[in-house]
Amino acid sequence: MSMVIKELSKKYVGKAVVDSISVKIPESKFLSLIGSSGAGESTVMGIVSKFIQRDGGVLNLNGHT
Repeated sequence: MSMVIKELSKKYVGKAVVDSISVKIPESKFLSLIGSSGAGESTVMGIVSKFIQRDGGVLNLNGHT
């Protein structure tokens, strides 16, 4: 299973909490998100798992958006 994220963005009350994140994760590879509290790691994971709606960008999992 591969994942491609292009220009992912999310804003809350006009403030960008995720701004233009892009990454390609090849099949059988892992990714860790590390950052200080409030940096947006949980928001990115929420968007990837579709619990949070993204404001912009593309999320492609195995060719499906």
